[in-house]
Order: sequence, then C-alpha cells, then structure tokens
Amino acid sequence: KRIRLTNHQKMEICARYDNAVEFTSQGELRRWAQRQFNLPTLPSQALISHILKNKRTIVERDKIRSNGKSSKTTELVQLEKLLLQHIQLMASKNIQLNGPEIRDYAEMIA
Repeated sequence: KRIRLTNHQKMEICARYDNAVEFTSQGELRRWAQRQFNLPTLPSQALISHILKNKRTIVERDKIRSNGKSSKTTELVQLEKLLLQHIQLMASKNIQLNGPEIRDYAEMIA
C-alpha cells in the first residue's frame, strides 16, 4: 500500500538525516520513519530518496502550509472564499445546494 506523508513528516525525515552524528542510510531512515509516524508499512526507499532529493521544495512548501498531505494550493483563493460564503449563507437559510448549483454560481461570479 502506498504511504503518503505530510509535509511536516517529510521535514522531520530531512532533519533526522541532516542532524545525524554518524552516516544514516536510507534503510535506517525508512525504519525510523515507520516507528516515528506509526506507519502500517515500511516507506519505500524511493520515497525516502525522493524526500531527500527534494528537501528544498519541501522546506518552501512548509512556509505555505504543513498540515496537509498535498502541497497544492488554491489558485483562485478569492473565488473559493466567495463560494464558501455563499454556501454558508444558503446553509443558514436552510437552503440545500447541489454540485451543479454551486458550479453555476462559481461560473457566474468568476
């Protein structure tokens, strides 16, 4: 089964690797990560390698947000805020919305 780590967990792996007094192999990092994060399976060597290779990107993403597993950010932040306000307003009036109605409203305000 594929393991997905949060950005914060990836940062911890990088820090563990960087702060190791002695050389830490990727195999050791895999075992440490499984114990540290209570993972059901051992992370793949490719995942550890990818994390270490992309450390700089991971650090930059951490500045944006570190709680989510995905690093993608909303490109249309203002539209998302307006949609959320509309949905909350309709909910406060006990008006149920479905997907097509929300999509139509989004197209109208975009």
